[in-house]
Amino acid sequence: MAGALVLALGGCGDGKSGPKGAGSDTAATTAAGDGGDVVLTRDDAIGALYGAPGPRTCSTFKVPAEGPPSADTIAKYVICGQEYERPTAPSLYLLDQVRITGISDGRPYNVNEDVNMSKIDTTKPVYDIEGSLVSYTCNRLWREGQYDGGDDYKQGTQCSTIHQTKASGLCYINTLHEWSCSLLDVDQLTRGEPKTPPPPAD
Repeated sequence: MAGALVLALGGCGDGKSGPKGAGSDTAATTAAGDGGDVVLTRDDAIGALYGAPGPRTCSTFKVPAEGPPSADTIAKYVICGQEYERPTAPSLYLLDQVRITGISDGRPYNVNEDVNMSKIDTTKPVYDIEGSLVSYTCNRLWREGQYDGGDDYKQGTQCSTIHQTKASGLCYINTLHEWSCSLLDVDQLTRGEPKTPPPPAD
């Protein structure tokens, strides 16, 4: 693994954006670092339904044209791929403190390891990554007149939090010439802390 590649993106982080909910109010930010060509835009209208920062999307997934992406850019792609609203539940998925601590040298596509990578361009290198993040799953806030489901739907206790301290994943280019990056600590997925507040805003 390449050493000393560390990035932290505060606030709420596979390189395609997740399902989108309704809403049009947005706030755009560019995180510091060498990934400034990728701008994060937050959907505040969706966030307001959950009493939380809105999910973020990326202005592009085509940076760089030739790999590998920087740690800063990878972190943004992780955020945009893993922050989204699932309106059928409904639930809001957010990230905080996304850190990329290692990026491998590019390796060839492996038909056994990379079988679940959607639309992967098998002619391009794949980059293994490692890092950490804090993930949140938040419920829509209770509104007066609705059924009162308890603290799980009240401001300040509407989310559950998972500290993913030893996450790993990969980045690859798909057949649309866009980057897809994912980061996950599978050992921590059943160790979430319930009834927590949402992540802080930017």
